[in-house]
Amino acid sequence: TAIRDGDARAAGLLYSQLLGIDSEQALPAKQQVDLGTYLMSDGQHRLAGAAFESLLAHYPTFEAKDHIELLLGVLYSRYLNNPVRARQYLEHALPQLRNPNDRELAERELAHVATMLGGQ
Repeated sequence: TAIRDGDARAAGLLYSQLLGIDSEQALPAKQQVDLGTYLMSDGQHRLAGAAFESLLAHYPTFEAKDHIELLLGVLYSRYLNNPVRARQYLEHALPQLRNPNDRELAERELAHVATMLGGQ
């Protein structure tokens, strides 16, 4: 209900409780995407990352997998201070991205991550 109503705070709280009970649980794919998106827009970045990673783990053939990997790359780069993880997601997503704006974002983020890693 919280996801359907767009209530990111309640959805985040309930999702945290669910993960505390069983960290292997996942919602249906569309709800998992909506949840991650709401959490990301609400600034709950760590929990958004967990939601998106759970989506990829439970739905490995998800049609927009490349976009989810791009979002994870951005989350890890900009908000979760994990440039190594960001680079992994961005490098994996980039060859699959068809939208020019998404490709440009991935390339910009990869350049930022390279700076964070000292040119590695």
